[in-house]
Amino acid sequence: MTGGAAYNFLALFEFVNRAFLMGRHQALACAIHQKIHLLEQGLADEDFIAEDPEAAWAKIGPHALHEANVYESWQTPGQRSAVDVHAKDVDEVRKSGVYRVVTPDECVELASELGDFGTLVLHPLMGGIPPDVAWESLELFERKVLPRLRGAAV
Repeated sequence: MTGGAAYNFLALFEFVNRAFLMGRHQALACAIHQKIHLLEQGLADEDFIAEDPEAAWAKIGPHALHEANVYESWQTPGQRSAVDVHAKDVDEVRKSGVYRVVTPDECVELASELGDFGTLVLHPLMGGIPPDVAWESLELFERKVLPRLRGAAV
């Protein structure tokens, strides 16, 4: 592995390990039980949760652009992936609608609109986002979104 790839792998491993050590697996298991699947499966838009979406875009925009460009480079003629964004800059990524930064309130609203079998795709580590930035998004989901979704489920 190259230095950058090794760092990203180790950062991802540390991120997942920290989640389990801190008991986050319970929150994720509950989320799955509530039909809110935290899977990067390409069936919905890629969501990132932030109190201030504009400030979050300043942090994550280059990572979203990088990921979109990498996905585009892998596609052969006639092939399409869930991330089908042709962007030269962050503004074009934003306009594509594939990557979204939503507030906790907007996330709850999206979940409600999706219904019982809808899927929210949280994408906290997209394109190499630093784990500390990713945690901000996941912790907002845990604190401000998940309790409201649990309360709505009957």
